[in-house]
Amino acid sequence: MDQKMNLDDWCNLTPDERNTHRLEWSRPSEEFYPDAHRFLDEAVSRFAAAYGDHPLIYHVTGWHWTGHKYLATPIRTYFEPTIAVLTALYAPQRIESLPDRFMTFAVIQDQMEDAKQHTIEAWRSVATNVFDWPVERVEQLAEKYADGLCGRDAWFYHETAMYHFLPNAIPQDLHPAAGLRFRDLIGKLEAAIELNESYRDPDRPTDWATIRADVESILKTVVPRKMY
Repeated sequence: MDQKMNLDDWCNLTPDERNTHRLEWSRPSEEFYPDAHRFLDEAVSRFAAAYGDHPLIYHVTGWHWTGHKYLATPIRTYFEPTIAVLTALYAPQRIESLPDRFMTFAVIQDQMEDAKQHTIEAWRSVATNVFDWPVERVEQLAEKYADGLCGRDAWFYHETAMYHFLPNAIPQDLHPAAGLRFRDLIGKLEAAIELNESYRDPDRPTDWATIRADVESILKTVVPRKMY
């Protein structure tokens, strides 16, 4: 394919011509910025310009086709280069005014509210039952991680809710003492919470007393440094 071809040229091809080129996208290539990516990125930009100011849209992005039979993303699995619209809705709600295809590319709506509210509720439960946080601190944390919660940070949901919460929950006076082992400390606290059987089982009451005792026991192993 002519590397100078742009998105408009692509759209002006016949469906059969585009399908012939689509087969090429599945073949191994060392090209840094293949046509499939160039066209999709331009389509994403145009879609965002046309629809991005909708009040229920958090973000418009693109998931590139890698040449495999599927592309596992932090949110969905796509079978072709796809325009992803991250929405402030719960599945299976939709913004019905949005097209399902745009400039030949598939358009998928990713409803972010289920994951967002589930994460905030997980923070709220641990914050109030284990760390004695006021409600306002959880709200501030949600603001801090707004891009992740809404899906703008595509890697946010690769980690657990506690992975993001715990660095903010460890008392500040313990940070210097933890030093290079700070991430190890977070891992121990994460295990104390998330590996508790009552925390993992939605059909039984969470044993917050045991979780709190385990967390406090771990934190006591970190001795604050004296300030001179």
